[in-house]
Amino acid sequence: MLSPLPFFPLWILLVLGPYLLPDPISFRALWRNGKIIRGCWQLSGRHQGDPMTDRTVGREAVTDLAAFHRAGISTLDVADNYGPAELLVGQYLRLYPGDAATATIATKLSYLSEEDMSTVSRAMVEYAVRSSLVRLGRERLDLVQLQWAEPVRHRRWLDVLKWLADLREEGLISHLGVCNFAVPQLAAAVDSRVGLVSNQVQYSLLDRRPKLFMEKAAASYGIKLLAYGTVAGGLLADKYYNVPASKVRLDTASKQKYGFVLRQAGQGSAGGGGGWGWMQEVLEATRTVAQRYGVSSSAVATAWVLHQPQVAAAVVGARNTRHIRDMQAACALHLDDGDLLDLDAVWEGVPDPPTSDVYVWERGGVW
Repeated sequence: MLSPLPFFPLWILLVLGPYLLPDPISFRALWRNGKIIRGCWQLSGRHQGDPMTDRTVGREAVTDLAAFHRAGISTLDVADNYGPAELLVGQYLRLYPGDAATATIATKLSYLSEEDMSTVSRAMVEYAVRSSLVRLGRERLDLVQLQWAEPVRHRRWLDVLKWLADLREEGLISHLGVCNFAVPQLAAAVDSRVGLVSNQVQYSLLDRRPKLFMEKAAASYGIKLLAYGTVAGGLLADKYYNVPASKVRLDTASKQKYGFVLRQAGQGSAGGGGGWGWMQEVLEATRTVAQRYGVSSSAVATAWVLHQPQVAAAVVGARNTRHIRDMQAACALHLDDGDLLDLDAVWEGVPDPPTSDVYVWERGGVW
């Protein structure tokens, strides 16, 4: 159920506005590098997939980051739990100082185990932030997003956000955000007046949960959404159109993740095709729109997300530079009302539409 949203009298907004909402000028500067963010989960070591096309380790990963920057994709999304991702990005920034001067780095501070959530302290938070600074070779983190496994049972995340706000005041952090927070947790964070700018959530043609509750809440709070999973780990691609599920290898962590989403979305299928059968309908719609503009289904899928209210940018992962053209096309593509209607129509065919907020199902709740 959607939590009540705050409606503040004008005088309260005038007095407390700087504490409740992010500074719009500095926020625009944060995303000056465009609406596509290169996701670096692929650098964690769990996404190598086909060895013939994998460029997620060592020198190849570093040189690819430079290629993305030359193509205009100069914002990177990493995390302290993405294996060597921060180290690889840090190496890239040191080898390409010109890129480092114009790159924006968003990272995550992750507390995913019972022990981490129960024992966290201010000293631990500061140590984690300073460790990310060292790995990335930066004096200040552009954006730190808190990732917390169980925000309902373990509420110490509020303390962590306040400690991060303190570190922002000390100059170690520029902006604060969260990752996979549902509306009640986002409301509590806003009430704590830590000054969030973003919530990174899963959002795609296959998973429209943010539209149920989060979109309206984020708009009320002045918080932007960073959308990941826009191409469902690569499954929303032309190469999977008319391909039977039995022929598809879920050979990366991303494909496995969205394979579970498809399986859940297909639970109510009457025709026996399940989620994969429904995804074929989605791909048919994206291909129809893509042919109008001479782009790919992946570009259309990401462009659709970028057209959604409150979405500031799409976080799109990549194992190599072959995806650059699709990312550029998605950013440049303007979908008209007819295109959006065609893409929205396929949602009517989802066998088991979700009813819950973002990331509730992943935490053991209802779909």
